[in-house]
Amino acid sequence: MRAPEGATPVTATSSARALLSRPLRWALYDCGSTRPLGLIRIGVALMLWARFGDLVTLHADATAAQLAHGVGFYLGTTLLLVGLATRPAALLSALAVAYGKYALDWQSHNMQLLALTTMILALTPCGRSYSLDRGLALRRAARRGEPPPVERAPLWSARLLAVLITSVYMATAYDKTSWAFLSGERLAAVAGFHYTGSAYLDGTAWVAATLIASALVWALELTLAFGLYLPRLRPALTLAGAALHGSFYALFRVYTFSTNMLLLYAPFYDQDELARGIERLCPRGPRSAAEPSRRPPGRARSLARAAGVALVLLALVAAAAYEHRVPSDVSQETEINGDEPPRPQPRLRLLEGRWRDLGATREEARRRRQRQTRREMQKWRGA
Repeated sequence: MRAPEGATPVTATSSARALLSRPLRWALYDCGSTRPLGLIRIGVALMLWARFGDLVTLHADATAAQLAHGVGFYLGTTLLLVGLATRPAALLSALAVAYGKYALDWQSHNMQLLALTTMILALTPCGRSYSLDRGLALRRAARRGEPPPVERAPLWSARLLAVLITSVYMATAYDKTSWAFLSGERLAAVAGFHYTGSAYLDGTAWVAATLIASALVWALELTLAFGLYLPRLRPALTLAGAALHGSFYALFRVYTFSTNMLLLYAPFYDQDELARGIERLCPRGPRSAAEPSRRPPGRARSLARAAGVALVLLALVAAAAYEHRVPSDVSQETEINGDEPPRPQPRLRLLEGRWRDLGATREEARRRRQRQTRREMQKWRGA
């Protein structure tokens, strides 16, 4: 059947282009309100103080390098909090945290997540709302007799925060595909360390409860990695993620990581809808005129943004590869733990759908739980 005259024929190329246009527009071309980013900026600055403030305290006996590090950290985080020279302040704060991680051995997953969040925040227009930069821009506009600058900007850099959350959930779900977690042994060791001790670890009901809870946590994290991009699933998954990280915060003392993850749920939502919600909660009076929309950027700017996104994703992959590198000297870890070096645990072959049993005896399983408990204690003391 021939298409009507004047109608555009539908081809496979046009269908694929239409299918890819929506996620491409969401990732590179969408513009929106900067008020949610302003709130994220304030929350990140407060988390930086809460997590690293006691580690960079300026003591009288500090060396010159420690003094420079502390001054740079507090200068960057203070400017980031009040929103003055916001992007340089975010970059300075991220560099201070990176220096502590690689020079002062701040080895913790929550430290790395907070550092990456601050680095990506330096690429966002988070200083256009709730900041001194915004106040100075309003003063300049009033002095020149111009309309106030709009609180809107391209959101391609904010989408990187969503990609960061996805990479974290993918990494945690992959890490939990070991038999030690899905069998409930790791969760039982953590719960035994905090609450029950080792008396209940071998009970049938306790083993079944930890097995079910471990499988539910793994399935939820794997769903959160991709389901937050779907608008229909987003509200329910947000509540489920809030319950998950809230339980981590309240039960297992996972403070910084849980707060950081919940704070970065905001980039998944429509920024204009979040801004309207903020406006309803904190009204600032009637608007004088509607904020104009921006026209789509040119090809050169689109390529530059795509290159920036690719560089940040490459940095995330490099950081993940460095974090999961194989230690070159195992004897040092053996000396610290006073036990045999931990062996790499086999992964579940998800495509084949087979569970791999390690075939450990009861005594070996008990020793493995004890080693896992000691490693968890060392991790929490360093967190």
